[in-house]
Amino acid sequence: MNLAVFKLSIYFCFCMSLGVFINTLILQDSRTVTLWSNDVKKNQNSDNRLTGGDLTKFTNRNNPRFLKPEESPGLIRAVQRELRETNYYGGQLDGSISMYIRAAIMDYEAVNHLPLTGEVSEKLLRTILLGSPLETRPAYQIHVSSKAQSVVRYVQKLLKQTKFGDLLNSGRLDALTINAIKKFEIQQKLPPKGRITYNLLLRLENLARSEG
Repeated sequence: MNLAVFKLSIYFCFCMSLGVFINTLILQDSRTVTLWSNDVKKNQNSDNRLTGGDLTKFTNRNNPRFLKPEESPGLIRAVQRELRETNYYGGQLDGSISMYIRAAIMDYEAVNHLPLTGEVSEKLLRTILLGSPLETRPAYQIHVSSKAQSVVRYVQKLLKQTKFGDLLNSGRLDALTINAIKKFEIQQKLPPKGRITYNLLLRLENLARSEG
């Protein structure tokens, strides 16, 4: 076979493989976002069948029409699904916000050197599906949002309750908090990561409950 023809064939095969890979990513992204969108539409259509009197029984908290986009049960469920498939989350796909899903999100954000928000968003979902373009930053430069601070304070409270550290409920992931987390993880035979995770929160709650 002519060398030029051989090189052309190799180049053509490479282009075809790359195209298949990109299409797979796009289809996966579209599948998850479509599931979320359909879920939201289903909830909205269900609301449309209610009478005017029935609508007065619903508050802004449980009526999907009045929810903020990041509080949409469909979007929350999609994030839960993706985090569970990547072993960051082990809870139910219930479409509700809890300390567990916030802890799982913070774990994902910490691993990928993202600001710690603990918040559900479409941007987070796309980042999980397609990867983060952000550059790596040291842990001490990572911003911790108010929602993430509430999770940190809860973990600090549990660590103090279970006598793994005399911690203040500061909401800051300082050296004392990180060391207390590692101490607990070693005692529980978990990898000493020193960060907020779904498994950490679950084990801490179980221990606090058994000692209470």
